[in-house]
Amino acid sequence: MAKRCYLPYLKSVMETSSSTSLAIIETQDEEIPESILVAVRTLVPAQVLSNEAEVRKELPQVIGKLLALCWINNELASYFLSNTKNFLDKIKIELPDSIIIEVKKETKAKPSITVFQIAEGSKYKQRLFKLSLKLIANR
Repeated sequence: MAKRCYLPYLKSVMETSSSTSLAIIETQDEEIPESILVAVRTLVPAQVLSNEAEVRKELPQVIGKLLALCWINNELASYFLSNTKNFLDKIKIELPDSIIIEVKKETKAKPSITVFQIAEGSKYKQRLFKLSLKLIANR
């Protein structure tokens, strides 16, 4: 079962500070309940995104839908945010190996997801896009 890895001092800082960012570290694969997978697959069809152009065009819509579902379903959020790339694999969203997905969650805030690409032969990440959901109420 995958677990989020927190350093002890980071956890104590998170409890005392609302501005500390936390990167969720992806660990081993975790079994995702079939009921969650079936529900998500009805909203997010299987896709093979084989290059940067396809990732830039299609992946923001996929991740946006999943973030919106995470807003209302805590169980889905725990699986999706703890190992995002594995979750996408399970719902049949295939990504190139050069794509890195980073999840950040600030205390008392909704998560944000940044997608990077590492060019072949490079050790540097290039940011493709960043997504987060914000609730804005106007009167």
